[in-house]
This record gives sequence, structure tokens and C-alpha cells, in this order.
Amino acid sequence: MVPQMRQVAWVLAAALMLMPVVADAGNVSNVIFRIEASNTLGNGYLEFTSDQLTYNPATNQWVWTTGFNEILDGMDVVATLDAATLKLVKDPDPTKPYYLELGFTVHAGEADTDFFIKSALIDFPMLPAAILQPPLGGGRATASFNATDVNGNGVTMMPIGPNGAGSYTAQYNGWVPTGTTFANLVGEISAGPGGSANASQTMPAGAGYVAITDDVYDMSAMITFSLTYGDSAGGTTTYRILPEPAAGLALVLCAMVAGWRRR
Repeated sequence: MVPQMRQVAWVLAAALMLMPVVADAGNVSNVIFRIEASNTLGNGYLEFTSDQLTYNPATNQWVWTTGFNEILDGMDVVATLDAATLKLVKDPDPTKPYYLELGFTVHAGEADTDFFIKSALIDFPMLPAAILQPPLGGGRATASFNATDVNGNGVTMMPIGPNGAGSYTAQYNGWVPTGTTFANLVGEISAGPGGSANASQTMPAGAGYVAITDDVYDMSAMITFSLTYGDSAGGTTTYRILPEPAAGLALVLCAMVAGWRRR
């Protein structure tokens, strides 16, 4: 083996031995899904806990689902949760992301209803910002919502928050709504009598990941919106954080190899 090749082999072997394993298993909060509904009829909530999660080894995902549930204030029905799903990955492979997916379908009560949906919190060992950089690392979020008029007078699904806010928020470093916002997606959706409407948005637009400029140690998401009385809304959201320790290392090694070749 020529000296240059011997040096490259040594550096590669040493780098692989020193490469940090950052995609360590994370933990999941006890509450994995919380929905609160509020209108002039009252305020109620439902909570579901981590003991209801089941593991799917084929996808390396922890999953949960529920069917129809009334959201009550005493004996009064404030709204209904028709269905909900949660999928999460807290112990990813080196090339797979930490992952959080929420799906839901609801009906507003007999008055315009505010909904607040909160995901599980996944926490994990600190991920340095240096390994959360595209093209092989970073964060990605998607949201797709729909709203349907049920009572013939039109439907509106309006984000709750300041002007320009979206119904979906993905955060890190603090359980929503106390964390740092990574993405805020999908504005108002509306349709006329008997109609339905949908909207989708991603962060970043198109494919791939976007850089996260902070060290990150947890992730969570929430969906907040106001829905016209009696109408239905639903959606699916995803949130990924992908650490890629090999990305920066590969660039360094390439530079070193190129330098040796010029000698």
C-alpha cells in the first residue's frame, strides 16, 4: 500500500472509531395526546397516556389510535373527537430521523369551537447544531388540513394566534407551547355552503431538510384552530429531526484526501 493510501485508511478507521453515535433512544412523555375544546357551551378535554402506545417493529414506530370520544363539560357535549392517531420514533437508526406524526378528525359543538391539540414530548440526548445541517441532516415538518361544512352555512377553520399564524406548530427545546418554534404551517381554510376545503404546507418547501441552528434535546407539536359550529375538520402532520454526524466528517475527510493527492 502506498504511503498516501495508508494514511487515508488510517484516518478513515480512526474517524469511524471516534464518530459519535447521536441517534440514541429517546424518552416519551406520559401524556401522548391531549385535546381541549372550548366554546360558549363550556370547556372540556381528553388525555391519552404512553401506556396505550404499541410498538411496530416493521416500521420502528410506536403507534396509538382512538375512535369516537365526546369532549364534555359535565354532561354537556362541547365537541367530539371522531378519531386520532399518533406515530413516533424515539430510537432511530443512524440514517433515520426522530419522528412525530399526528392525525385527527373532530366535529365542533353547537357553537363555534376552539380546539387545542398537543402531542407527546420526545426527549433525547443533546444533538449539536453542527450535525443538524442539510443536505443529510436538519429538520422537516409537514401539515395537511381539511374542513367540511356539515350544516349548510359554510365552514371556516381559523388558526388561533396572531395574524399570519398557522394552525400547526412544531417546536423543540420545550414542550409546546413553551419551546422554540421550528415551523408554523397552514393558515385559514374556508368553503361556502355544502363545501369543503383543504390546504397543505411544508417546511422547507419542496423536498429535503432545513438547518436547525440550535443544539436540540427534545421535540413536540401542537394544532390550534377555531372551527365553525357543527362542522368537521381533520388533518395529518409530521415532524422530523435528523442528526447526521457523518456529514461534516465526510467533508473533512474529502478535503484531507484531496490535499494528499496534490502532494
